Amino acid sequence: MSEKERKFKRGFEGFDLSMFIGEEIYQYIKKDIDHGEIFPALRDNRIDFYYEGGCIFQYKNNRFSYNPAYLKYNEEKYKPQNSKNSIFKNHNFDLKTFYEDLKQGVKNRFTTKNNKETERQFLSRLYKSTHSCKESNTVVLDIEIRFNKVDGKKCDLMLYNNQKKKLMLVEAKVVGNKYLVSKTTPKVIDQVREYSSWINEGAETFTKQYSYYIEFMNSVFDKNLNNDIKDICKSAKLIIFETEKKTIIDKHKQKLQVGLGKGNVWFVSKDKSQENIDIDTIWKMLDK
Repeated sequence: MSEKERKFKRGFEGFDLSMFIGEEIYQYIKKDIDHGEIFPALRDNRIDFYYEGGCIFQYKNNRFSYNPAYLKYNEEKYKPQNSKNSIFKNHNFDLKTFYEDLKQGVKNRFTTKNNKETERQFLSRLYKSTHSCKESNTVVLDIEIRFNKVDGKKCDLMLYNNQKKKLMLVEAKVVGNKYLVSKTTPKVIDQVREYSSWINEGAETFTKQYSYYIEFMNSVFDKNLNNDIKDICKSAKLIIFETEKKTIIDKHKQKLQVGLGKGNVWFVSKDKSQENIDIDTIWKMLDK
C-alpha cells in the first residue's frame, strides 16, 4: 500500500449492518436520507452524516454519536451522555424531539444574521439528488474530501457520473467570498490548482477507493451505482454561486477563467441559484 493510499481511504472494516439499522436513532436518519435531507459520507472506518452543511452524526465502532455543539444554537435542553457524546438505547429523553432539536441547531448555526444563504446551504441542495427518488446520471458521491490528512485541506464535492463511470472533484464558492477577487491572483486559483495536483498524484487511489465506497453505499443505502469506475477528470473544477444581490463582474470572471481554464469554471446565475440546481447540468458544463 502506497503512502497516499494510507492517507486516503474509503472503507469500513467490521461493519455490522444488522446492528447499524437496528439503532433506534437510525429510523429517523434513514427517513431523512431518503428525502434528501441528510447525506451519509463514508470515511476511513466511519460514516459521517451531514445536515444543512454540518456533520450532525457519526457512526464509528458500531455506535452512533452526535455533535453536542449544535444544541447551543437551539436550546440547551440536553447534557452530553459522556465524553464521546454517544446515543444509548437507554436514553432518558424523547429521541424524536432530541433529533429535531439537534437539526434545528444545525440550521441556526449555518444561517447568517441577515438570512443570506451560505456556501454550505447552496451545496446541501446538490446532495438531495444522491439518495432521493429523483433520477439523475450524476450524483454527489462524497463531500469535504481530504486527500492529505497532514495539511487538513478539504475540497467540497466529489461528483460521479454513473453513465460515464467517471469522477469529478469540485470546489464551490458563493460570490462575496474573499478568495474570488484580488488585484493580483485570486486565492481560489491556487486552491483549485492544488486540488488538481491531488488528481495528478492520486488518480488511481481515487478510482480504487471510490469503487470500494460505491460498493459499500450500494449495500447499506440501497443504491444501484456502477462501482467499476473508469476515469476521473484530470483537473479540479470550480462552481461559483451568484445570489440575487451579488454577482461577479466580468473582469473577475475572466481572471478566474484564464487562471483555471474556461472549461473548469462555471457560474451558477442568480436565477438558477434560487431553484433546485440540476446536478446533471453542472456535470455537462464542467466535463470538458
